Amino acid sequence: MKRLKLTLLMLVLFVLFAATIYGASITFHKLNVAIDEDSPTTDDELICSWTPSGDTTDQNASWYLNGTFYSQNLTPDNNQISLAALTAKKGDNWTCVVNLTNGTTTVRSNISFIIQNADPSPPNATDATIYEDVTYAPMIVSTDVDNDVLIYFQVIGPSFCDITSGGLVGCLVDHDDLTPNPQVNYNLTYVVLDEDFGSNAKNVTYTAYEVNDPPEMTLTNQTATEGTLFNYTIVVTDEENDVPITFTLASNSTSLELQTIDNLSTSLTFNRPGNAPILADKGTWWVSINATDNGSLIDTPFDNPTTIQNITVTVDTINHLPNITTNLSNPVVSETQGNLLTKYVYANDTDPLDTLTFSMNSNCSITPNPWSISTKNSTPENGTGLINLTLTNDHIVCRWVTVTVSDGDDQSSQTAFFNLLNTNDAPAINRYSYAAGNIGTDMDNLTLVKG
Repeated sequence: MKRLKLTLLMLVLFVLFAATIYGASITFHKLNVAIDEDSPTTDDELICSWTPSGDTTDQNASWYLNGTFYSQNLTPDNNQISLAALTAKKGDNWTCVVNLTNGTTTVRSNISFIIQNADPSPPNATDATIYEDVTYAPMIVSTDVDNDVLIYFQVIGPSFCDITSGGLVGCLVDHDDLTPNPQVNYNLTYVVLDEDFGSNAKNVTYTAYEVNDPPEMTLTNQTATEGTLFNYTIVVTDEENDVPITFTLASNSTSLELQTIDNLSTSLTFNRPGNAPILADKGTWWVSINATDNGSLIDTPFDNPTTIQNITVTVDTINHLPNITTNLSNPVVSETQGNLLTKYVYANDTDPLDTLTFSMNSNCSITPNPWSISTKNSTPENGTGLINLTLTNDHIVCRWVTVTVSDGDDQSSQTAFFNLLNTNDAPAINRYSYAAGNIGTDMDNLTLVKG
């Protein structure tokens, strides 16, 4: 009987002790029930909770970090204590210790856990509109409560987009990426990875639009020659083939014009007979060529249907012959031997910078040439020569004369007959006899010359 009572007493004490231990059992959970509560991370609020037995008269709970006391709550509310989010760090070993007493018996229970790696936040990539030939380069970032070094990847997306490990996106869509559609949607997935292979991803859509690019042409400065046909063919290419191309011309020369060849080309020429420049076109002229395409199907902020290029056209002139404007034959030049012959001869030259010089000769072989003319004046447009001679027998003999004017490169001449009258000259002894003993009185060997 005594053994039975002892057995019953031990059974009761065991039940009470078991109830107390059960009542002091500790459970842990996190506010975010979607996360596995067996893997707490830095960004979780950590709650240590328990359910005490009904006879509990006092309780307290403490936190230990890596085996070292951290904090204690002597009067915990609602049978729980907590650690605020971001208090624990990755790799920390935390222990929650709970003490319960009913005045006579005290029980202790604890639970330990290690803070796990937290995944980085999803990359902050967003849907975007991108345009042909315009670089789209946002910086994508994620946050990581563990302050891990993050690297970024593009796992899905077009080849014209990429991302650096640091998160810099680079997208440059080309015309070929859109042909034949002026608008295309591209789906992309960006992934971020931390040091412990925690990861996150973001899916976005980039809508790419074709941009109307300007026509392309390559022009060079041109040289034209007076009197020679000038045609400078201008050919453009247009990526979108928005034809026909409209060409316009601006210039400080009113003699230049454009003549359409076909949808993609035109010709720069002169609006002169034979499309050749004339003397009045001499000089260097600026020319601005504007080529505008026929537009695109969708308007974008980057459309540019026009290209403009500037060149010069230099017109070189040929040398023009100077021209004697004085008619030396009408009226006929008349004068008498022994008198002073004065005659002005005028000439001009259409080349404004030429300098004119005069010369004169005759049709006979008397040496030296008895005729001469001096250049008295030469201006950019005219010259003056002066014949100013006292006539001698040589002039009378050489009455056909040629006056020549030269600009240094070319020359022109005028031949005329001068009506010069001879006068009766006195006889002149021009040879003596060479007979021995001649003292100048022997006149048998005289040659008389009558002028």
